[in-house]
Amino acid sequence: MNRFPVWVILLIGFWGGLVPLCRAQQRPLSGIQGHVQNQQQQSLPGVNLWIAALEKGASTDMDGNFSFSMLPEGKHTLQVTCMGYQPRELSIVVKNGEVATSTIILTEEVFAMNDLVVAGKSSTRRVIEQAYQVSSVSADALLNSSTDVKAVLNRVSGVRIQEDGGMGSDMTFTLNGFSGDQVKFFMDGIPMDNFGAGMSLNNIPVNMIEQVDVYKGVVPVWLGTDALGGAINIVTNKKANFLDASYALGSFNTHRASINTAHTNLNNGFTVRGNAFYNYSDNDYRVLAEIYENNTLVGEEWVHRFHDRYQSGMVKLETGFVGRTFADNLLLGFMASANDEQVQTGATMYTVYGGIKKDSRSFIPTLRYSKKDVLTEGLDVSLYSALTYNQAHVIDTLQGVYFNWRGDKFYKYTSNNELSTDGEYLRTFTTFNEREFTNQLNVGYALGARSSLALNYAYNYFSREASDALNPDKVDNQFPKRLQKNILGLAYKFDFNTRWSTTAFT
Repeated sequence: MNRFPVWVILLIGFWGGLVPLCRAQQRPLSGIQGHVQNQQQQSLPGVNLWIAALEKGASTDMDGNFSFSMLPEGKHTLQVTCMGYQPRELSIVVKNGEVATSTIILTEEVFAMNDLVVAGKSSTRRVIEQAYQVSSVSADALLNSSTDVKAVLNRVSGVRIQEDGGMGSDMTFTLNGFSGDQVKFFMDGIPMDNFGAGMSLNNIPVNMIEQVDVYKGVVPVWLGTDALGGAINIVTNKKANFLDASYALGSFNTHRASINTAHTNLNNGFTVRGNAFYNYSDNDYRVLAEIYENNTLVGEEWVHRFHDRYQSGMVKLETGFVGRTFADNLLLGFMASANDEQVQTGATMYTVYGGIKKDSRSFIPTLRYSKKDVLTEGLDVSLYSALTYNQAHVIDTLQGVYFNWRGDKFYKYTSNNELSTDGEYLRTFTTFNEREFTNQLNVGYALGARSSLALNYAYNYFSREASDALNPDKVDNQFPKRLQKNILGLAYKFDFNTRWSTTAFT
């Protein structure tokens, strides 16, 4: 397996005053920047660029410019796609400490057809034609590949995803400048807040999904969210009968396996659906790091990361009936997810950890119901309920030791020359026990051929109890944390014609 060295490391340390800081600032970056235009030399905004080997994506801005940073040295294959233009694939060589430049010209795509029959619109097209600022990306082009939902989202303009390291590392998601709680994530219209840490964007395999809908700004009331910046809805595979399995082996002892299946009896509507995945990586790629011995800088070395292992898994099962007179969908299910993560660094690479760990376990029973034309024609009802049991640990039990980037262990002493009782960061064995109940009800009624009403009510109750086995008298853990949230949404939609639709909501 090829191991791709990371040639660009910005290490900001405070030892020795401003000298290490100046050296880190002077280290050059390697990357690619350029401009995309058509044959008439007109700049093309919104063009998607993708480096598959590194799972990095970018989009051109309003002036047709793009850039990639923090790239390893070597030849990289750049895939360029834009609706209405022929896709291109080109190789660009990146040298250490240099930024390669490129001007890319796209050729308009022309289709010659004899007969054209329009049978209907795809699900992504129906989403895009809603009266919202929304992008919908189909996962068909990425099926049977060892990638994840993050790779699909990287193809959407306005989306920026930054990871701190390898598999399982912290991730920052930005949508048109909004991040954090300003953007909410859903799976089939269900909030993912209670799915557990094992169900993050860089864990969910692309074979599990059908498409991803990205709402920018205004969010439909049926999602039942208080997000101000937008929402991401991941739509899973809804086929009646299928089986899909994949396994991938990659660098740094990386393993990714998934299986997705469904079986439905077309006579009585009984169905069983299942999804499962497992991810593992040692994340022992090479980094250029400053080496300290007894708080003294002895130089820089290329070293392999250590204590950075990550693994996660999920099993989801649903069974019930579909397409019956009493319900379009009536499904009971459960989801179990878990993750286990070794923590290697603090906020910067100056601090190296050799023993801190985090893990979590979640168990979630669910109920899903939907029915069109309930009691009367035009009245549609859907209901989702879930009860989450989650337990998480933060473990920092090493005492009086610290590490450098070689993995060498050193000891910390007090002013009395006694071994320190401090942990690597904050000596603790904290356990979080969390309970969460989520209920979401949607009611829609067609007032006529061109107008409709939609009502949504979402209720959420969350509680957390914390305890620290090494600090049992910690005051903060003596008080349970509880949160109740109610969200009510009402919308009226009127279609003036096939090209003009308006929605008023509160």
